[in-house]
Amino acid sequence: NCIVTLPSTINRIKFLYKDNLKIKLTALLICGEPFYYDSLKFITDKLKPKYLFNCYGSTELSPWVFSYKYEKKDLYEIKNIGLVPIGRSFYNVNTLVKKDELLINGPMVNEYLSSKQNDQNHKIISKKLWYLTNDKIKIVKNLFYILGRSDSVVKLRGYRIELRGIEAKIREYVHIKNCFVFLSPEKNKKIIAAIETNKKNITKSLENFLSKNLQNYMMSKGFIFYTNFPKNKNGKVDRKLIKDCYKK
Repeated sequence: NCIVTLPSTINRIKFLYKDNLKIKLTALLICGEPFYYDSLKFITDKLKPKYLFNCYGSTELSPWVFSYKYEKKDLYEIKNIGLVPIGRSFYNVNTLVKKDELLINGPMVNEYLSSKQNDQNHKIISKKLWYLTNDKIKIVKNLFYILGRSDSVVKLRGYRIELRGIEAKIREYVHIKNCFVFLSPEKNKKIIAAIETNKKNITKSLENFLSKNLQNYMMSKGFIFYTNFPKNKNGKVDRKLIKDCYKK
């Protein structure tokens, strides 16, 4: 009656089971990946756990360092941003925000970060070792939202664009199993959306849907369709491989 899992696992359940699942789920803990609004809606409509949490942490931090307990009063902001917040930090976690990037200090920061090969992952500030999460954040009503990695918040033709925000809107389209949005490698960069779906010939209807939900400068200029996204050795979407395939 208690499940700890990734949003991508919830997404697979969503497309495998169309009816209500006859289970009595006491607690569902989500972690490890961005937790989008569409997954939240499926969870609250179909799985209906008594308690729902979103937890945040990384290998370099050993355990989780943030957690959020879902409450309906936060639904407006979650739907507007398209992502579930990671909430607030644990009592022994120190946080710092530099250029919208989250930095973390505390006993959970592994010592190996101080070695030379990991210089890019840490910074000494006021004689303290801070881990650079490389995650861009937004704080709304004292709740932390992870908008994406530093390379997922881009500037294109004078506009600051959050690629995760585009992904969140694409995922609201009924036939989308998963998606990954990135900038093409050409000199004149453009937004490309890799789409995981079982449906064929949906480009036009998807573009019509997005034109009603996104500003023109946020529209994807190209789509790559997959029946199943390639996975890396950790079982997560292999974003690097998808980018490399686009280059070819």
